[in-house]
Amino acid sequence: MLRRIIRRALRHADKLGSKQPVLSSMVPTLVKQMSNAYPILKKNSKLIKANILQEEEQFALTLVQGMGLLKEEVKNLKGKTIPGELIFRLYDTYGFPPDMTADFARENNLKVDLKGYEEAMTKQKERGREASTFGSVIPESLNLKGSTNFVGYEKDEVKAKIVELVSLSDGKAQEKIKKNQEAVVILDKTSFYAESGGQVEILGF
Repeated sequence: MLRRIIRRALRHADKLGSKQPVLSSMVPTLVKQMSNAYPILKKNSKLIKANILQEEEQFALTLVQGMGLLKEEVKNLKGKTIPGELIFRLYDTYGFPPDMTADFARENNLKVDLKGYEEAMTKQKERGREASTFGSVIPESLNLKGSTNFVGYEKDEVKAKIVELVSLSDGKAQEKIKKNQEAVVILDKTSFYAESGGQVEILGF
C-alpha cells in the first residue's frame, strides 16, 4: 500500500512537470516537523530517504516507458475503452500499475476493460504454473512451515535458518538433501527481493 501511495504521488509530480526526485527531498522537512511526535523518524531518516529515493529512481523509468506506450496506443484506439490486454501488457512488461492506467482513462474521458485485464492476468498465471518447475512439482497441499520474512530494506546480508527442505523430484519435504539432488530451500528470513510489479528479482547462487 505504501508503495502505491508513493507511486501515485510520483505520477502527479510528473504531471506537474517535475523530472527530479521530489518525495525523498522532502524527508528532512518531514523529520523536522514530526520527529517530536515520532522520534523514530529522526533515528531512521537516512534509511527512509534512501528507500524513497530508490523507489523514485526505479519507478521513473517505469513511468516514462509505460505512460509513453499508453499515450501512443490511445492515439490509435477505436472507441472509448482501453483494452484489458493493453492494461495487462503495460503491467506485465513495464510494471505500470493498472490503477494508473485507470487514472489516465478518467483524465481523458475513457473507460478501462478491467474484466479483460483480469482474464489476461488469469491466463498468465496459468501459463506460469504450467511453465514453472517449482509450481508443477511442489503440490499446493504441502504444509510449509510459516513464511519467509523479507529484511532486504534493512540489511544486505542476514543469517537465516532453514525451516524446510523440499525435493524437486517429488515435491516432498526432506530431512536432508543428498549430493547433486535438486531441492528448494525455504528460509525463515531473506534479503533477496522477489519479482513483483515489473521490478526484477534478485538472483543468488
